[in-house]
Amino acid sequence: MKILLIDDDPIVVECLGALVKNVGQPLQLIRAATLAQGITAASIDEQIRLAFVGLEQFHGLDSTVIGALRTRFEHIPVVILASSEAEHLVLGVLDAGAAGFICKDMSTYSLMRTLRSALSGDITVPSSVLKARGLYNPSHKRTCVVLSTSDLNQSQKIVIRRLMLQGRSNQAIAAFLGIAEPAVRAEISSLLKALSVTSRSELMLVLAGTELGKGAIIPIEPSGARNIRG
Repeated sequence: MKILLIDDDPIVVECLGALVKNVGQPLQLIRAATLAQGITAASIDEQIRLAFVGLEQFHGLDSTVIGALRTRFEHIPVVILASSEAEHLVLGVLDAGAAGFICKDMSTYSLMRTLRSALSGDITVPSSVLKARGLYNPSHKRTCVVLSTSDLNQSQKIVIRRLMLQGRSNQAIAAFLGIAEPAVRAEISSLLKALSVTSRSELMLVLAGTELGKGAIIPIEPSGARNIRG
């Protein structure tokens, strides 16, 4: 599996490079210093399965640019890296489809730990935002029961939730599974209702640091669609 890094911050480059070498699974890091270079790399390399993108690469443009990037490369979960963890930035990129948000302004040890969590597929958001909303849960023990009225099997439900957390649209999820889009909308609505949230960013914050958020954004290979219909 290949990981794309679009950032020129030397500390991030060093930390992620070290993790990729020692994470315990075959990973290759593809580096791009600019957003344009990263888009080119993602366009020509179909083996890229996860991208870390420096927010500064957007040159101050709003979250609609992130949405456009997600639309173009919807199969690649995008984790945003930024020097600020302001709540409006975090919520904006999560609603735009980012699979996580990592603040670079932390100790090297903390940055390494957070990057490792992202590589493991965990939802990553700044703890300061979770604390501000009363959602910080260091025990990682929160669970919930999600009731669904959709006529889907359990494997389909799991894939829908994971792909949605990756940032894929309802239409793309439906096409991936070979099911009707209303079934996807019903399952996602069920999840939002069960957790008493109304937006994607709220959902990501609730799941971050919980058992439900562990491994939530591990990329799903396109060939997996043949194994989960029924």
